[in-house]
Amino acid sequence: MKYFVTLALSSVLALSAIQQPVQAGELKTCRNIADYLTGGTARYSLSYSQIPGQIAITTHEFVVSGNQYKLSSTSKATGFLAMLYSGTLNQKSEGVIEPGIGLVPIYYSEQRGKKPLQETVIDTEHKQVVFKKNGEKAALESRLQDRLSMIYEMVALLRCKGKVDQGDVMKMRVMTTGALDTEPFTFKKSENLELNLGKESKTVKTYLFELAPQEADDDTVRLWFAPELNWTAAQIQVEDHKGAQLTQTLVGLQ
Repeated sequence: MKYFVTLALSSVLALSAIQQPVQAGELKTCRNIADYLTGGTARYSLSYSQIPGQIAITTHEFVVSGNQYKLSSTSKATGFLAMLYSGTLNQKSEGVIEPGIGLVPIYYSEQRGKKPLQETVIDTEHKQVVFKKNGEKAALESRLQDRLSMIYEMVALLRCKGKVDQGDVMKMRVMTTGALDTEPFTFKKSENLELNLGKESKTVKTYLFELAPQEADDDTVRLWFAPELNWTAAQIQVEDHKGAQLTQTLVGLQ
């Protein structure tokens, strides 16, 4: 499963749960999960292990209005890369919020620079997921997320539970712009991270969840959630099969 995408060199990811019997330790959903989906803005600094310093800034905006939501993510290159790459990576997720389920996307899109817009839409009449990039379709499934909504669904699940136990798993069924994937994130360990939030530098305790490679050349994805920041994802890391790492670190939260 490939997570690396290109804004200059790369950019952002995102995940949610699949409809199947709940396994031991699996965080599937909670009855009042909708209460834990609150809007806000988060900013991340992007770094790449092959290039020193910051390469981009990603801004997430999450707007909730009644039972509807809109999510957007914009990544812009900084520093030397900004002189080489004028484009941005834009992602959008729109849909509704359902009690007991959480986020229910009905539209997802990605656009990198001047490349064509890639869209995935839900055809509710025919109960299908339509991938406009390749014209393919898939049967609509319950609790389906997209690359952007998934991380907020995971945050809501953790807020609802309020703690992390050894063996906890968040299994996500995700629609990309061309296919459906199953992605189980497993709790690995607790870890302290040093964050620079605006002018403030602080150490926060986080809980690391990891998506292990399913194929030899798949990426490893790691997510650090911080309970003292209302379970916000404090850090997101994608490591390819050669060991190169793309890391997003939280630098602002509103």
